[in-house]
Amino acid sequence: MKSFILYILFLNHAWGVPALQKKYPHGLLTDDYGILNERDLLADVEDAKPTPYRINEVQPAYRRWQCFPTKYVSFTYETWKDNDPMGSANVIVDLCLFSIEVKNTKPTHSYGGRRAYRLAFCKGLEKSWNRLSKNAPYVCLNGHPESFEHGKKNWTWEQFKTSKGCESYFQRSCIQ
Repeated sequence: MKSFILYILFLNHAWGVPALQKKYPHGLLTDDYGILNERDLLADVEDAKPTPYRINEVQPAYRRWQCFPTKYVSFTYETWKDNDPMGSANVIVDLCLFSIEVKNTKPTHSYGGRRAYRLAFCKGLEKSWNRLSKNAPYVCLNGHPESFEHGKKNWTWEQFKTSKGCESYFQRSCIQ
């Protein structure tokens, strides 16, 4: 009886893991719900010549995908006025930081940008988020793992993808 149970557990594990997750165990951490394709995962491998884990502060671990029910994911940003980071220090502009938060998971996941942006960037990203996530049952998020603090896993955002399309920090990264 014990060997039969072990056999069933083996079969469940061998057949229960989606093909992409099996082929890219460090690149896809969850089920992809049919949203991702092999090119999405292969692009991360080819871009980063990855190592699964952080080497040092300059060379982080390669990007990873996770997919979640869209109803648990929200896009927000905060704004403030400050010196223009892209121009003259004497020019004050509206800046923003965005966050894509995944609730109802343990730990909570937070995807954020690399730096402060001009407000137009966050507004454009929010518009893309609303267009691509509206009525989409799942969203897949891609990013570099960064830190784990106060029960929250922080990621540097790279891209998000739904069955409707993709949005990326680097436009060449979205593969349809």
